[in-house]
Amino acid sequence: MKTVENLMDIIKIYRKAELAKKFGRAPSAITYWQKHGVPDSIFKLAEEIVAKEMLLINRDDIILIPPYNNGKKHLNNPSAFLYFKKEWVRNALGVIEDNLKVITVVGDSMEPKLHDGDIAILNISHKTIVDNAIYALEFNGSLLVKRVQKFISGAINILSDNSKYMPESLSSEQANNIKVVGRVIWVGSKI
Repeated sequence: MKTVENLMDIIKIYRKAELAKKFGRAPSAITYWQKHGVPDSIFKLAEEIVAKEMLLINRDDIILIPPYNNGKKHLNNPSAFLYFKKEWVRNALGVIEDNLKVITVVGDSMEPKLHDGDIAILNISHKTIVDNAIYALEFNGSLLVKRVQKFISGAINILSDNSKYMPESLSSEQANNIKVVGRVIWVGSKI
């Protein structure tokens, strides 16, 4: 269930009656959700409705790529969905839309390829490590964006592109404690 604060962000844009009508519910449902939490399915739909109508674009022409969520909080706290033309995602990225998540890169360990504050798109269907690709890895509640080398033994090297940082070698047993969130397939940067 989502929190009251999340719902209040949406209510700031719509009156309760308008929002309830969009869900085919009575305004009392909004009041109930404020007190008891919003079902995830309703909240996701609400976010999409608000975002698409604010952009005033055709709903069928865009996809909204949501931030990666570990079930407890948004890791690296990306502030919003990313919006892309469906055609571009299919042609340029060549992926299924439902397999995409957004994260924010933190720190300088992956410079010059990735910079602090860059927005990255992950393909979360890529859980198997391909040697020398860049992945988002979750370990002990932290999200790391690193280049990964995999060995036949199952051991891995976690590498930073920035030479200031030393590689970290993990045995196959240690590597099993790392969750591969997804492969980084696109990055947006400030100039």
